[in-house]
Amino acid sequence: MTSSTGVSESVAAAAFDLVGWIVAVGLIPLTLLLVPTGRFIGRWDRLAGISIMAGGGLLAAVGVITVDLLPSHPLIENPFQVSGLPSGVDWRGQPAELVFFFGVVGSLLVMVVRFVRSTGVLRQQLRWLAFAGAMMLLGFMVGGLLTALGLPGEPWANTLPMLTVPVAVGVAVLRYRLWDLDLVVRGTVIFGLVALAVTAIYVVLVAGVGAMTERGGAETWLAILATAIAVTLFQPLRHTATSAVNRVLAARRPAAPEVMIRTLGGFRVERHGVPVLRSEWRSRKARQLLKMLVSQRGRPLHREQAIEALWPDADDGNLSNRLAVALSTLRSVLDPVKSREADHYAESGDGTVRLRLEHVAVDLEMFIQDAASANTIGELKRAEAMYRGELLIEDIYEDWAGPTREEARAVYLRLLRRRAEISRELYPAEAIEAWLRILEVDPWDEIAHLDLIHGLETAGRHGEAGRARRRYEQMMEEIGVTPDSH
Repeated sequence: MTSSTGVSESVAAAAFDLVGWIVAVGLIPLTLLLVPTGRFIGRWDRLAGISIMAGGGLLAAVGVITVDLLPSHPLIENPFQVSGLPSGVDWRGQPAELVFFFGVVGSLLVMVVRFVRSTGVLRQQLRWLAFAGAMMLLGFMVGGLLTALGLPGEPWANTLPMLTVPVAVGVAVLRYRLWDLDLVVRGTVIFGLVALAVTAIYVVLVAGVGAMTERGGAETWLAILATAIAVTLFQPLRHTATSAVNRVLAARRPAAPEVMIRTLGGFRVERHGVPVLRSEWRSRKARQLLKMLVSQRGRPLHREQAIEALWPDADDGNLSNRLAVALSTLRSVLDPVKSREADHYAESGDGTVRLRLEHVAVDLEMFIQDAASANTIGELKRAEAMYRGELLIEDIYEDWAGPTREEARAVYLRLLRRRAEISRELYPAEAIEAWLRILEVDPWDEIAHLDLIHGLETAGRHGEAGRARRRYEQMMEEIGVTPDSH
């Protein structure tokens, strides 16, 4: 049957009729599954998400290649139909459709549980997404009413409300920091590549082989075979896509800084990403001077302070020259080919020496900066990962390193407490891990002990809770504090 509708209108109507409804029904639940970390958290989230994508992808592929006349527009032919396929196949009730709707219903149940348990910022995030869902539902109702009354405009009523989804997500991201965007982009690309590959396999087998055989009933066996192959290849395809995306992202990362100084968990200097060998220093005092400058965090270090710390027992009058030699050696290590001015990395003047942080990358500074802007669970965990251990652990008994070491430790504990606070309701395992890490650093933190015990009991991990209470009582007795009996 030939339609009087133009080609563009035919394509638009077919896209909505055959694929758009799948996107519309699956998009909001799939979006909500990624709140608030940008990834699937638990196994039910992951199962529901994969069901939506796999089932929806197969449904779309089947609809595109098999449907003749559009369901909502019976006068318009499907411009995407693959000719030569056996007809008469009713795909409604097939496994792909069941898998898709299982994912949709499961994700909505997960969303209900999250919303009931949510507070504060997370509740605001969910409200914006719920608004987008309500607008889409209203659009479908208006579109159905227009169709029932025989009035035009049903495709627009169905499609326009979908624009509220990116708006709602944008507000939630920018105002309430909904997601870790890099995780979302990475995950979207990976699952998009996998879905495309699975769909291609299905179309080639069902459409290509089916068209060549033209045998009645063959399409059913081809569909079963295509589904089995797609399921079998899902994990290998996912691993391949993940590796490819990681390589692309790694290639787009900025080049290594000219000079990188690592102080957390051990001291190391790198030039353009290559570690400086200990033998290149030639002077232990020069290495120690750089550590002191790092601990100053860009503040000037008085020469008298440096001399007293580097040569505490010396009383000769040539110490200023020895400091100058140590500073010269330090500069030579940072810039052995003299490609920069002498004061480019470490400047001296007015009786002081200062490390120029605008020209040197220091892991301590990067850690503190990332910690200050971390809000989501993913951001907090990335900032925590930068804290690889105590600052300048090999100089644990040096007085000049103490204040900065305590500052870095306090920032790390603040990150852990923040992560425990925002995850204790929805993701108790995250909170429990954070409390355990707090106690590794500060085993006498009574609040962390009590929160850990309560979290373990709430999670039904009563044996661990009992052991945690015994450790709490033991640590409190060590410092003469009466343990809380509740």
